[in-house]
Amino acid sequence: MPEVVCCESVLNMTSLALKLSHYINGVAKKHGEVARHMCAHDVIAAITNGVQAATWTSPPLPSLFDQSIPGWREDNVSLRYALSIPKQDMWNAHRTAKRRMVQDVNRVTQAAMEVDVLTLGFARRATAYKRLDLLFQDRERLQQLAAHAGGLQVIYAGKAPPRAPGEGVDPAHLCGQRPPQKRRQDCLPGPL
Repeated sequence: MPEVVCCESVLNMTSLALKLSHYINGVAKKHGEVARHMCAHDVIAAITNGVQAATWTSPPLPSLFDQSIPGWREDNVSLRYALSIPKQDMWNAHRTAKRRMVQDVNRVTQAAMEVDVLTLGFARRATAYKRLDLLFQDRERLQQLAAHAGGLQVIYAGKAPPRAPGEGVDPAHLCGQRPPQKRRQDCLPGPL
C-alpha cells in the first residue's frame, strides 16, 4: 500500500486521494497545469469539464469525424479541424442528429417540438448557481430573437440535486407547467 501520509506524518486528505487514485484529472486544461505544478510527483491529466468528445458526440457525427479527423477520439483538441469538413456534410449530420433528438424529446414528453425550429438545449445539473433562468431575464428581447429566428424552443435536461435551502432549480418551474398540447408556448405567449 502506498504511503498515505505526508507533511510530517499528518494525514492529508488530498495526498490520500492522489496516492490511492488510479487516475487523476483536472477539470480544465488550466486546472490540470496548476495541479501538476502543485503536485509534481503525480501524473495529472486534464479533461475540460470532464467532457470526452467520443462519449458526448451525437451518433451522426463520429463517422464524419473519423473520415476527416483521425485521432479525434483520443485528442479532443483535434476537433478544431472540424472547420475543414465541408459545410454541407456537417449540416446533414447536424440535421440527422437534431431530428433524432426532437423525436426522442417528443416521444418522452409529448412536447410537439419541431425539427425546423431553432432549439436551445441545456443539459446540466439544475442548481441555482448554473443560472437556468438567465435566458428568461429579458423576455422582450427573447421574443424578438424568437420572431427573427422563426420560432424558438428550449430543452432543459438535467436532474436537480436534493433540495436544500437555495439549492436546486426545477426546470419545469422556469416557465410554468402547462398541458402537453400547450407546452410549445410554455415560456412565451404567441406563435413561437
